[in-house]
Amino acid sequence: MSKSASPLGRNAFRRALCAAAALSIVSVFSIGESQAIGWGISGHCPTGSYPAYRDIPLSTQLDALNALGLTYYRVDANATSDIKATVDLIRSNSAYSKIRLIPIIYGPFTADDLKTNPSGYTNTYIHDTCKTAAQNWVNYWTTNGYTPFPFEQIEISNELDNDCINSGASGTTGTMYNDAQFGRCKAVIQGLCDGVRAANATVPRMVGCAGWLHYGFIDRLISELGAPDWETIVYHWYSNMGLISSHTDVTAKLQSYVTNYDMPTWVTEVDCRDGSLPGTGETSAQAEARHGATLADLVQDMKQFSFIHRICVYELFDESYRTGGEAHYGVFRTLKNGSGVYQSNGEKPAVTSAYRACLAINSSNVYELEPQNAVGMRLNITGASGANGANVEIYADNNTAPERWTATYFGSGVFEFTPTNATTTRLDVDGAGATNGTNVKIYTDNDSGAQLWLPYGTSGATFSLEPQCAPGLRLDVYQAGTSNGTNVDIYTANGASNQNWTLYNYSTRTFEAESLIVASTSGDTHRLVADPSYSAGQGTVLDSNAVGDYVGYLIQNVAAGTYDVRVGVKKINSRGIVQLAIGRAEDFAGTSSNVGAAQDLYIATSSFTELDLGTWSPSTVGDKEFRFKVTGKNSASTSYTISIDYIKLVPQ
Repeated sequence: MSKSASPLGRNAFRRALCAAAALSIVSVFSIGESQAIGWGISGHCPTGSYPAYRDIPLSTQLDALNALGLTYYRVDANATSDIKATVDLIRSNSAYSKIRLIPIIYGPFTADDLKTNPSGYTNTYIHDTCKTAAQNWVNYWTTNGYTPFPFEQIEISNELDNDCINSGASGTTGTMYNDAQFGRCKAVIQGLCDGVRAANATVPRMVGCAGWLHYGFIDRLISELGAPDWETIVYHWYSNMGLISSHTDVTAKLQSYVTNYDMPTWVTEVDCRDGSLPGTGETSAQAEARHGATLADLVQDMKQFSFIHRICVYELFDESYRTGGEAHYGVFRTLKNGSGVYQSNGEKPAVTSAYRACLAINSSNVYELEPQNAVGMRLNITGASGANGANVEIYADNNTAPERWTATYFGSGVFEFTPTNATTTRLDVDGAGATNGTNVKIYTDNDSGAQLWLPYGTSGATFSLEPQCAPGLRLDVYQAGTSNGTNVDIYTANGASNQNWTLYNYSTRTFEAESLIVASTSGDTHRLVADPSYSAGQGTVLDSNAVGDYVGYLIQNVAAGTYDVRVGVKKINSRGIVQLAIGRAEDFAGTSSNVGAAQDLYIATSSFTELDLGTWSPSTVGDKEFRFKVTGKNSASTSYTISIDYIKLVPQ
């Protein structure tokens, strides 16, 4: 899509860089039972040959990320001037403080240079030129006072596998790449990696391929270098490749990079092939609906894999000045005004809603649904009945099973909702009706359109729900009532608050520490470590060495309620005594309180243990920081270190 010398190769160093890269609060959403994914979107250089990104104000672009609840903005940045204005705006405006740029640097060589090499460049020349360019690029930010360093990771070039793969080859083995062309591509990658590291000792580097079955390119790089000279794998995935779960060779390979080298995967491009380009006989609206449904399938499928730590959709804006599918990948439409200037022309609701639902709704998780016209009420089964045809209403929040619903992803962007007190039934439109005022009830699972609901996102975890038996209608609180027992029906979509429902997650959720964003540290090295005894094969270590050292992890959108807090740890003879405190991410100092007693993590022989720290009762929904602070050490311990495997929240 967006295209234009000595290997380090040490796992311990790589672990430390990946884990310590970002020490400020960013936006993540909990995924299933295993991890937290960072979410983003790809765009293009605002000063280059991409008119939409050049003409649309940077503030509008960043506002779009905020509206979608995204953290990462991946952009071409071969020259520092390409993104300086974006970096400056993020640093100067608190409204954008959660946004993190992923810059892609390429070096000065074209695709023709790498494929046919008309100038006869040697690999040494390519390497050294790229090293100098990358070193200068990184040094610019340091010498001009950008502290802390403004990038969490740096992506090293883009899809170079496509510049050296043999015609018709699948890409699964290194022999499928032209030797001379591969050598030049490797020289670019190694030169850029060396240049970044020469200028900055800590920022992680990302290297990968165009996806599909091209992991042979990555394997050959590793083989010829002796060990990876970078810290994170980049992979791309489009719908013509099918679901990533259907390619067990790909998922096994990506998992092996974690197992063997502690390198997680960032999927920096994923989307429906050709985006919203209408097919034969298809309207623009139908194409956008297909685009959204396909994107939902791809991303919901990816969420199950713990080796995937970040996902970025391709791309933010349509590029109508390009041809074919390349003009239609945007989640926002664009419009060229009478002066020839491109403007944002609004979201593609079917696409942005699908992506919002990927962030906020996890299949098999349990939710309470709060109508926004009656805050404090919940979608409820009348009389706690579990019988076919039992009515659905709103009722005051009481933490009971008739108010809790298990979401199950059905495919094509739609979900079923199962009441936890009647697990063979589903939220159902009476008689599959399609007229205003048709009643909503529960009924035996039958996979019909009356039981399938398409979320349309408005913001965060708030959605209107469209029954697939009645397109254009929404789940609706009758006449916007606010009292106990007010009926629930379906009604024409009107954007009113009685059709908007906020979903609060009440599942037991386990957040793998290695996938969480580090919200704060005391400055000690924080690193990832691999061990099959960790719950997902990895954990974290803070190399703390004194009382008062700490590390804090961010968990977003934690619902109000009461939770039993459990923490997986690795005890060993160098551990400290640790106290957990939890507070609001935006004001930890003013809101935090200790949870449970201080825990002595020392043991003579290593042991993986789950600590039950007791109950914690946040009174409001929001982003929370879980901070582990050293308060002392056992007299027999050799140090004060901390190792966290996971954080588990069990609703009470």
